[in-house]
Amino acid sequence: MRSIGLSLVLALAALGCHSSNNGHGGADLSAGGGDAGTDDLGLGGGMGCGTAGTTCAVNGDCCSNQCDPTMHVCAIGQCLSAGSTCANNTDCCNLNCTGGVCGGGACISDGQACTAGSGDACCSTNCDNGTCKALSTTCKTAGNDCGGNGDCCSGVCSGGKCAPPSSISFCTQLNDICFHDAECCTGICSIPSGSTAGTCAPIQTACRVDGLTCDGCSGCCSSYCAPFGSSSTKICQPASGCHVLGDLCTKDTDCCGGDTPSGLPGAGLVKCVPDAQHPTIGTCSQANPNNCPNGEATCKNTCQPEGDVCHYLGNGGCSSNSFPNNCCGATGNKGACQLDKLGVPRCYGVAACVPSGGACASAADCCDLSPCVPDGTGHLHCGSMSCVPSNGTCTTTADCCAGGLCTIPPGSTMGSCVAPPAPDMGTVSMCAFAGQMCSTTVPCCTNNGTCEGPTGTACAAGEMDCSCIVPIQ
Repeated sequence: MRSIGLSLVLALAALGCHSSNNGHGGADLSAGGGDAGTDDLGLGGGMGCGTAGTTCAVNGDCCSNQCDPTMHVCAIGQCLSAGSTCANNTDCCNLNCTGGVCGGGACISDGQACTAGSGDACCSTNCDNGTCKALSTTCKTAGNDCGGNGDCCSGVCSGGKCAPPSSISFCTQLNDICFHDAECCTGICSIPSGSTAGTCAPIQTACRVDGLTCDGCSGCCSSYCAPFGSSSTKICQPASGCHVLGDLCTKDTDCCGGDTPSGLPGAGLVKCVPDAQHPTIGTCSQANPNNCPNGEATCKNTCQPEGDVCHYLGNGGCSSNSFPNNCCGATGNKGACQLDKLGVPRCYGVAACVPSGGACASAADCCDLSPCVPDGTGHLHCGSMSCVPSNGTCTTTADCCAGGLCTIPPGSTMGSCVAPPAPDMGTVSMCAFAGQMCSTTVPCCTNNGTCEGPTGTACAAGEMDCSCIVPIQ
């Protein structure tokens, strides 16, 4: 059994490069950067005390006080209290950022009276002819009055108000208020001409991408729907390591089968294909001209690369899923589709477990299930530690040491383990989120989570190779 380092360094470290100013609250994802030949779609933009998605150098550049150390963009962090410095309404718990400071009262709901020139006080940031004008026509955006969960774009009505994005997920939900592409789960913030705020727009993909709310076994690209932190809200969780087919990406190496030099089964079959309407974000796809000389039908008949989601009976309490079962590198495909420690069915076609430093697609490839995390150029390798400490690079919260949350820019595999807001730590000094290492002294944060050993049984006293399992429901 492996030795587990359960201590978590919660202090956030400063980094060194100067943030740029794009002078506009709109698109922050821009083409360029990355490795030659990897089709990197890139990130950029930002200003001042930055909201989620703006570029940053140190934690203090961000209103959330969380500057992702690998992507150098502000992450969605704990919302701020009255009197705190802010850039946009979503930085404040009451969704009221007026004059760069979180106001003492809640933002003004859509349809209510407002004073000309003080539009920031509106939840929508738009005071039109003395009335706060709604951003969305389909649901109520964050901060607005609500009578139930169904009223809100986020699906959460708390205390009569639509909850702030940071309490729902590591990214903002569809149709909810946004100021930058990189704060939306889909990577697309649609902002009307002349406005500073918009709403998160959908992206053309056949499944629900990482970070979006979910309910049940089906729908998520990762085939994994579990609580965000210790909250009751369930989101589509990023699968460990590479992103599966249909999920978002920023470059080829984000995708399972996209890192050609890795030599893993199926390497080179998948590309990060830019969205037709929003080419600054892409999806992992086999249907592309570089790999399909005879058209899309040929690609659909190819094998599934290492780490991709595959067909499995009984994963996480689900009777089955609709994914195919044709893993690359498999002999007769027996045993090639296996559950990782999160309960996600992944293609496993390597001949033997991958040692520290070797190329991997997910933690399931690595010996002792050590994290499969990217290096500085985005290529995934098995880590040398049993878990990722604070400020370390992660692909999912399960990579982080107990109590850390992985904040990830949309489409990227280069997230950062950060300390969650104090309430998420529960009533114990430290607890483990889904997929993280746990023990009799470090329990699961969620009520329905169980600390299980490699054999699927409850952990006994002193066992150190157990993970917190939260069933897919």
